[in-house]
Amino acid sequence: MVGSSSSRRGWTSRGSAGFPASPGGRGRWALGAVGLLLLLLGLRWLVGHLPDRGVSHLNLAGSDPAGKLMVEARTVASTTAEVLQATPGVRSARGTIQRDRGQLVARLSATIERGADLELVAAAADQVSAQLRQVLQREDLHCRVQLRTARQERGQPRVH
Repeated sequence: MVGSSSSRRGWTSRGSAGFPASPGGRGRWALGAVGLLLLLLGLRWLVGHLPDRGVSHLNLAGSDPAGKLMVEARTVASTTAEVLQATPGVRSARGTIQRDRGQLVARLSATIERGADLELVAAAADQVSAQLRQVLQREDLHCRVQLRTARQERGQPRVH
């Protein structure tokens, strides 16, 4: 008798639990949809549990129960970065104010030219940090300044 042994024994394409070995048609779409839904729910849960380190407003000295004096943190950080950027040798600068491990931190990041005077730039960074703390009258504010060297010298404009 020529034939497969599986057909003689009555085996089918069903798995051991009596379910189809691979779902067909609608079953595949349903499994895919459930998997996608679980993936999206997991991602939403992860994003919801990320710590929000950004600070939107800062309370200023003189605030009391009768009223609060507040300033927008983004404006303070960008103005501080502009002051640092005015230093000779600093190509660009940006700033943010965040909470980092329970502390209020102003982060300034500046790109400096390859030939910049590091002593001048470091002194300007120290001065800007001290001025920021003094203006806000916040002793709990820490400043972190990161300097990066530009990859290429800025080209001089061509005159025709």
